[in-house]
Amino acid sequence: MNNGKLEFEGEYIFNKKWTGKGYDEKGNVINELINGNGKGKEYDDYGELVFDSEYLNGEKWNGEIKIYNMKNGKIKFEGESFNGKKMEKE
Repeated sequence: MNNGKLEFEGEYIFNKKWTGKGYDEKGNVINELINGNGKGKEYDDYGELVFDSEYLNGEKWNGEIKIYNMKNGKIKFEGESFNGKKMEKE
């Protein structure tokens, strides 16, 4: 719960979101995971989208990711990620 609002409803395994749905402060679904896998979005305190990524085994930032510039909302990185880190093209 965040300020009395539901943030995630579901199952955790080893302190990782595993199966369930996450919500923004308006009650909109922002991530949905099945067995630790799925897609999710994260917003800053002002409701601006910070990143849109895939989850793998309960870890965010595994697979496709978009990271947004907090000042103007434009994409500043789009690509792949692994274990929570951006993968730079070689």
